[in-house]
Amino acid sequence: KYGLEYVSSWNFETWNEPDNHDFDNVTMTIQGFQNYYDACSEGLKEASTLLKFGGPGDSCRPLPKSPICWNLLNHCYNGTNYFTGEIGVRLDFIALHKKGAGSSLQILKQEIETIREIHEHFPRFVSVPIYNDEADPLVGWSVPHTWRADVTYAAMVVK
Repeated sequence: KYGLEYVSSWNFETWNEPDNHDFDNVTMTIQGFQNYYDACSEGLKEASTLLKFGGPGDSCRPLPKSPICWNLLNHCYNGTNYFTGEIGVRLDFIALHKKGAGSSLQILKQEIETIREIHEHFPRFVSVPIYNDEADPLVGWSVPHTWRADVTYAAMVVK
């Protein structure tokens, strides 16, 4: 059903908010996460070089609050791939998870500041696409709201 032509349009992302442990109880070192990233990258590349891979899928708040985020970006920028030994690790896109507690302006301001900080620390990433693919902009996906009670919300977001 899902052939290479279809899935090559997808963005494969590392982990959901690796700096937050609200629901996963996973503990890993920064080096462990980087090795995990490298393994995912190489596995996808082995399946097909057409598959896009990125991350970190995190809020990327200023240090010291999001150490996995910033260390992963640094790893991709000039670190050593655990499996290939190459310097610099692929990063086809940067995924952010910015939440706004009901305010799109707050989300936009956070995005702008984080993107500025990324480009300041990692100038070669200026050409790397950056997405805010947060699925819960209100922080509380299970809280009922009339505007997201059916497919209307999803259709409005896609539109």
